[in-house]
Amino acid sequence: MSKQYNHPINHMGLSVPNVEEALKWYTEVLGFVSLGPIIVEDRDINPDTAVFRICPPGFNKVKVAYLTTGNGVGLELFEFLDPRMDPNLASSFESGRDFRRGGIFHFAVTVPDVEAMAKKAEQHGGKRIAQTVRVFGEDGVYIQDPWGNGIEVISTSWEQLLCNRSTGNLVVD
Repeated sequence: MSKQYNHPINHMGLSVPNVEEALKWYTEVLGFVSLGPIIVEDRDINPDTAVFRICPPGFNKVKVAYLTTGNGVGLELFEFLDPRMDPNLASSFESGRDFRRGGIFHFAVTVPDVEAMAKKAEQHGGKRIAQTVRVFGEDGVYIQDPWGNGIEVISTSWEQLLCNRSTGNLVVD
């Protein structure tokens, strides 16, 4: 019997209506690091570029920013230019996210002070979604970026949060 490999997350991609504003927000608020200039891919100019070969047809032009997090997980920010993102269809807690819909619910970032991060996010156009709670003795709060993407900020790593604890019932203390 072969051993199951615990694959690391390599990167995530988020769709945003303005890649320059999102790049600024993610670098200034969460401290992520940009890995180079924003790239524009246009199917009319380069139809064989990777993004058009990997993704199904349906878009013709996109701007992409590449960032890295403190532990090396990548974040791609996509601004679809043709066709444009419809902000009325964006996933947002504030606008009444349909929890029956599949897909990314949130991603989490480990920070030393969740209250300070929530305030910083709000100062930069983000929103606090709920009150700070204690989860297994650690502070956690949900915020969202200015485009409605859910972000959990929590005061410890995932492994430390769940080590030596039953994951059958997540008890908030």
